[in-house]
Amino acid sequence: MSEAGGILLPTVSEICAKLDEFAPPRLAETWDNTGLLLGRSEAPVRGLLTCLTLTEEVAWEAAGLPVQLVITHHPILFRPVKRLTGATADGRTILLLAERGIAVYCPHTAFDSAANGINQQLAESLGLHSIVPLRPLVGEPSIGGGRCGVFPAAISRGDFLQRVQDVTGAGWLEWCGSGPE
Repeated sequence: MSEAGGILLPTVSEICAKLDEFAPPRLAETWDNTGLLLGRSEAPVRGLLTCLTLTEEVAWEAAGLPVQLVITHHPILFRPVKRLTGATADGRTILLLAERGIAVYCPHTAFDSAANGINQQLAESLGLHSIVPLRPLVGEPSIGGGRCGVFPAAISRGDFLQRVQDVTGAGWLEWCGSGPE
């Protein structure tokens, strides 16, 4: 905890540690870029913002709020960076956040694979039972990449797609396949 104006505030590292408990970094894919990706771990946090993907627009939103930490599902700095300038959207995004002292944390595939991560939550929201990871970790049958399960009763393709749309709030879906509905 850090004291700011007589108020005890959690630090970036303390919040990241809690997130790491929920979605341990060891669950992340080897190719992924997860964890604290930008910022000072000792900085106090009064407010945070969450998003799926940290775009330049989201960075400007964060910059206009009393936010010291952005938690984004998809990582920034996913590929090696050779230049960090205002000439690109990624550069502008990272520079803006750094200039404003806003840290960035990303759990990405660790959250995907966690026992109660996004894939498990989605499978449960769809009404699946007997849910198991598609790629379980050795010795941990409830943890791993993806999820599969069964519906309690047969469901038509149309009903399945409608359920996916309802659960995800998607405005539209695309699918491919053949055969009877």
